[in-house]
Amino acid sequence: MEKSRAVQDVHGAWDAIEELDRLRETFSYPTDGAVVKLDSIPGQREAGATAKAPRWAIAYKFETEQCETRLLAIVRQVGRTGAVTPVAHLEPVVVAGTTVSRATLHNEDDILRKDLRVGDAVIVEKAGEIIPQVIRYLPEKRPENTEPYLFPKTCPECDTALTRAEGEVVWRCPSHSCPAQARGRIEHFASRGCMDVENLGEAVVAQLVATGKVKDVGDLYALDKENLLELEGFADKSAENLVSALEQSKGQELWRLINGLGIKHVGAAASKDLAREMGSIQAIADAPEEELVAIDGIGEIMAQSIGAFFAGEDHRELMARLEGHGLRVAEE
Repeated sequence: MEKSRAVQDVHGAWDAIEELDRLRETFSYPTDGAVVKLDSIPGQREAGATAKAPRWAIAYKFETEQCETRLLAIVRQVGRTGAVTPVAHLEPVVVAGTTVSRATLHNEDDILRKDLRVGDAVIVEKAGEIIPQVIRYLPEKRPENTEPYLFPKTCPECDTALTRAEGEVVWRCPSHSCPAQARGRIEHFASRGCMDVENLGEAVVAQLVATGKVKDVGDLYALDKENLLELEGFADKSAENLVSALEQSKGQELWRLINGLGIKHVGAAASKDLAREMGSIQAIADAPEEELVAIDGIGEIMAQSIGAFFAGEDHRELMARLEGHGLRVAEE
């Protein structure tokens, strides 16, 4: 079947979509839908577009493939913001072309709403053909003597009592020294969308945190070749490469540093807005909320989050250390 087809009406479009749905399993790549476009340049101009999408095209999503498997365990992961997320460990099953053995369970409320229990036969699918998730359990196949899942209220990494803000569904670890949060913050800081530090992957970060060589992103720039040679898997060349990559990252654009700090609600787009309008980390840290809200793309909640971040003495101290290490903290 050709991958594009001109049709005369909605019936022809639907026939093409159904045929594509039947044949997509034979493709060498995954696909989750078809796009219907108006085949007329004047018509496209007349229809126009919103800020996010054209009005002359629409995507049709195919029905998601669902498979049965068994829920073996529920474990909890701690992210860089302290959010504790339950994850299902499953009997491996092939879903939409790949083997799935883990799936997100979102939060405690989601588990209770679906009444998921360890040992259940469950139905899983890939949201958007990408992210595995558990849809429901099969009552007729539930083993006897299963018990409702009780979400532990202590951090699985540091055993700190968890907190849950009013109006939120997520439990969080409030300890800033939690090893899992430290790993997450450093991985985020070094990622391609932030400071883009090559050779600083999850395994290396885990060793640096576990050995106490790095507690936060500021400690990265105090590392030298000798520090790294003490870690498993490092030789002269690999240690030199990482030190060099860290040195090169000092000259990254200001917005990348802002994004790398992991300020709640502040992503790449907002980081670019802040860098463009404020020009330096110091100006952002000192700005009152009303000045931040006046920036196009910065809302009230985001401004409050920025203010709270820089109000912390530990974050101010971190900024001073990064500047002392020679990082670019202002636009040239």
